[in-house]
Amino acid sequence: MKIFIYSMLLGMQFNFLHAQSWSFGIQSGFNHSLVTESILGGNQRKIGLRLGVRIDYDLNKNFFISFSPSYSERGSSSAIEFRDTLGRTIPPKSYDLFQLNYLEIPFSLGYKLKLAKFLKFYPFAGIHSAYLIKASFADGNKAQADFVNQEIIINYDNLLKNGLESGFIVHRWEYGYLFGLGIEFRLSKHFKLHLEAQHQRALSDFADGLFTVRFFDDNTGFKNKLYAIKLALMYF
Repeated sequence: MKIFIYSMLLGMQFNFLHAQSWSFGIQSGFNHSLVTESILGGNQRKIGLRLGVRIDYDLNKNFFISFSPSYSERGSSSAIEFRDTLGRTIPPKSYDLFQLNYLEIPFSLGYKLKLAKFLKFYPFAGIHSAYLIKASFADGNKAQADFVNQEIIINYDNLLKNGLESGFIVHRWEYGYLFGLGIEFRLSKHFKLHLEAQHQRALSDFADGLFTVRFFDDNTGFKNKLYAIKLALMYF
């Protein structure tokens, strides 16, 4: 009896190990991002590029884990209204309020469903962390004059002043969650293509706002959220 049980366990272990496989590739796409949770976070989304690598590991014929570190451009835009010297309204112009460049480090778990011989569909979900490489902030008053963004030197937990009435503490790291849907196309014996739509939202603040204006204070933190379209070419 013990020999029979051990044989079954050994067979299951062999099948599990045999089903495991690695795949490697490059990934690119674009972000549709927004900074939220503050009155000065911006009211329009910003389009940004993303580029990185991707490593997948198949646990079995359905489940897989994915690791895809990427350079990611995020931020938000805002629209402001002008008046000329006669007081006439000029159509609003949009400018980048926040420009944020991150190194993203996401992990996700997916479940593949076979739709056809060379086509699979999968939902996925996971967690991410991100390191802020560079940031710039455009002050609204200055933008009304010349649209020149004010560069911000990032120091961890260092209060950064912007003018006389506002400032914020910028953090290098953020963490959050992600989920989405994807399609896998098998192109040949060793190459496949992944197309994914992903929603990603930070749980931590990338900056704590310390804005003081004439009638009220806003000490709410800034958070990132984005929608991304990603395309990956994988070798397996």
